[in-house]
Amino acid sequence: ADVPAPRGPRCAAATADEDETDDEADVEGDALANEELISTLEKASVTEEELQAKRALGDTTQVELAQAFDVYRGAARRGAILHFTSQRLSIIEHAYQGSLTVFRAALLHAIRQTPTASGEALDARVLRLRDVITHRVFFTVARGLFPRHLLLYATQLALAIAQKEGGLPAAHAILLVGGTYRDGDTVDAAPRPPATATAWLSDVAWRDVCSLSAASPTFGALPASIKHDADAWRAWAEHARPEAEQTPTGGGLAPLSSFERLLVLRALRPERIAFACSGWAAGVLRLQLDANIGLEWTLEVASPHVPVFFLASASQRNSVADTVARHGEKYGKSEAKGKLMIVSMGQGQQAAAERALHLMHGKGGWCVLENLELLANWLLALVSILETLHEGAHKDFRVFLS
Repeated sequence: ADVPAPRGPRCAAATADEDETDDEADVEGDALANEELISTLEKASVTEEELQAKRALGDTTQVELAQAFDVYRGAARRGAILHFTSQRLSIIEHAYQGSLTVFRAALLHAIRQTPTASGEALDARVLRLRDVITHRVFFTVARGLFPRHLLLYATQLALAIAQKEGGLPAAHAILLVGGTYRDGDTVDAAPRPPATATAWLSDVAWRDVCSLSAASPTFGALPASIKHDADAWRAWAEHARPEAEQTPTGGGLAPLSSFERLLVLRALRPERIAFACSGWAAGVLRLQLDANIGLEWTLEVASPHVPVFFLASASQRNSVADTVARHGEKYGKSEAKGKLMIVSMGQGQQAAAERALHLMHGKGGWCVLENLELLANWLLALVSILETLHEGAHKDFRVFLS
C-alpha cells in the first residue's frame, strides 16, 4: 500500500531545503555571474533598509504624538469643564438650555483665532489656546444670562477649574458655597471673642472663625492669630477692600492663598464676598467679567444659519431695532439701501415677516422680527422657515429676533 507523505513543520523545512538545492543546481558556473539574482538581492536589501527606516520613523512619530496628546490634554480638559458647567445652568434658570452646536461653533472660532506663531513652542501655544477658548466660550454663554446670574456662573466655572487644574480641595469649595454653619449651631453656644477683639469682632463673626478653624487644618491657627495680633486683623477687617489685602500671619498662621482669603472674608466681612468672588474668578479665568459683550462681539459668531436672539424687557423693546440699525450702518445694512427690513410682529404680520426673510435671504441683508411673543402660535412655522433658508443663503444674510 502507498504510505502517505508525512506532514508538519519538519517536512515543510525539508521541502524548502530541496527547493533551494534545486535552485542552486540550476545555476551553472559562478553564482556572481547571475546578474538577475544579484539585482534581486540588491533590491531586497534596499527594501529592507527602507522598511527599517520607516519603522524607526513610525516609532519616533508615535512617541511625538503621545507627547503632543499629553500637552493638548490640558486644553481638552478645559473644554470639557466649560461645556458641562454651561449645561448645568438650566438648574438655575430653565431658560438656560445649552446647545452643543453653539458650543462647537464657539470652540472652532477660538481655534481659528489662535494661529501658531512663528517659533512658538507647543506648550506656549496650548496655554494661549486654552485662554482663548475660555474667553470665547465664557462670553458666548454669558451674553445669554441675566445679569444677576453672571457672577454665579463665573464662580461655578472658576471653582470647577480650580479643583480640576489647580488642586483646590473640594472641602474648601464646599466651605465657600455652604459656609461653616451646621444644624444646631447657635451664637450662644459659641465661645466669646477674645478681649482684645471685642471692640470690632462680633459674636457671629467669631463663631464663624472658630467653625472655620475646626473645619480645615489650614485655618487651625486662625483664632490664635486673631488673639495674638488683634490690631493687625482689625485693620484688615475694617479696610475698604480687604479682599485686595494680604491677611496678617501672626500667631502661627501661614500665609493664605487668594481662595483661602475668601473663606476668612466670608467669616469676618460677608458683605464683601460678592466683590471678592468676582476678582478671584476673573483671576482664575484670566478675563474681565465686566467686559463689554454687546452686539458687535455677537456678530463675530453669527452666521446665516445662527440667528441672533434678543430677550428684552418691556422698556427695551424699542431699543432692539435701533441697536441693530446702528450697527448695520457699519456693515452697509440700512433700510435706505434695501439691506435692512424691520417687522414688528402682531396680528396678520406673518406674511410680511416671511416676505422680509426671503428678500433678505437673497440680497444678503438683515431681517429683524420684533415682539415674537405676540405670535407664539406662529413660532413653530418660523422655525421651519428658518431651516429651509439654510440652503443657498447669502453669506451676509442675518436674522435678528426679539
